[in-house]
Amino acid sequence: MTVCVFLAGGFRNPRLCAPERWAPFPPSLLQALPWPRPRLRLLLLLLFLPPSALSAVFTVGVLGPWACDPIFARARPDLAARLAATRLNQDPALEGGPRFEVSLLPEPCRTPGSLGAVSSALARVSGLVGPVNPAACRPAELLAQEAGVALVPWGCPGTRAAGTTAPAVTPAADALYALLRAFRWARVALITSPQDLWVEAGRSLATALRARGLPVALVTAMEPSDLSGAREALRRVQDGPKVRGRLQAGDGEVGDPAGRGQSSKRSLCVRPQQ
Repeated sequence: MTVCVFLAGGFRNPRLCAPERWAPFPPSLLQALPWPRPRLRLLLLLLFLPPSALSAVFTVGVLGPWACDPIFARARPDLAARLAATRLNQDPALEGGPRFEVSLLPEPCRTPGSLGAVSSALARVSGLVGPVNPAACRPAELLAQEAGVALVPWGCPGTRAAGTTAPAVTPAADALYALLRAFRWARVALITSPQDLWVEAGRSLATALRARGLPVALVTAMEPSDLSGAREALRRVQDGPKVRGRLQAGDGEVGDPAGRGQSSKRSLCVRPQQ
């Protein structure tokens, strides 16, 4: 048996494991047990093997709208998951630890389905990357803490490290605030795609930017998600309070206010308002 120190998130550090000595079994114990002696020896060997001798697997689930959102579908998540697992298993710093497996888990684009996907995923993995829908972020943090599962939310603008939760990257609101402040764009409008995922992302991002002192004059969805919807969204921006920049969250085409045919198809773009 070994005495091991477990790190946050369930990782075992092999350098902190040291064998613990056990007193030899009295001869009468082996004689008193009714099992055949060879089978008993095999059982005792399996029971008292150090954990490092057993095959341990740490399963990382990556939750995302792979089937229902074109941006994430084009990201080749299957290839990215295989590459990530290969790099983790070949990392010398993790030698002697568990073997990593990465599993892609589908997240519906509608908010109620996203909440259900988080609950189902936490029961099957050792660590979870996700969710993408910001509306599911806070429930996911609470569920992960209750289940003792490491959570790395990558779609939550204001997530801070707490409990079993660790942000994957710099929050989007921090990065955008630094950019907008550098260009002195003090008032912005935010246009999202019509899907629940991007509407919730826009609302969450606007809330986070406002909390940092940046005025967000308008948050509007582009419906339908084609050129006519883009023009209608831009008309609402022009008719509203004057802004210095436009943020686009989602997958769609947004032309310039003058209608010169310029467009952008990106998950997030920042443009100065003319």
